[in-house]
Amino acid sequence: MLTLLSNLQPSTLACRETLMDQDQEILDHLKERGSDLTIPHEIEFYVYFPTEKAAQEASHFITQEGFRIHLLADPSGNRWLCLSLKEFVPELATIKAYKQKFDDIAKSYGGKCDAWGTQVEK
Repeated sequence: MLTLLSNLQPSTLACRETLMDQDQEILDHLKERGSDLTIPHEIEFYVYFPTEKAAQEASHFITQEGFRIHLLADPSGNRWLCLSLKEFVPELATIKAYKQKFDDIAKSYGGKCDAWGTQVEK
């Protein structure tokens, strides 16, 4: 299932964990929209934490992977987002590896890696 996240520009595709092959489905939709999947895209990972302190502590490990981060309070006030951005060629294996790594990091702090997204790049 594909979900356009409301806080992203309309040409951004993002996913939620509901299907086994949804990462490939996202990549297929990017390609259908004309995105050149052989060139780097700025990929965004949405990693959520229950507290600002947890987000700050975990963000250290995410930046070690070469990601830029933005810590943002969720409008609900119930969690913190560590928006993690890095430019790379969107390959399925790489995306899955980062999702797993970020989910493992997040779980250590009571959080989870919820989604990823990118713009169509031509």
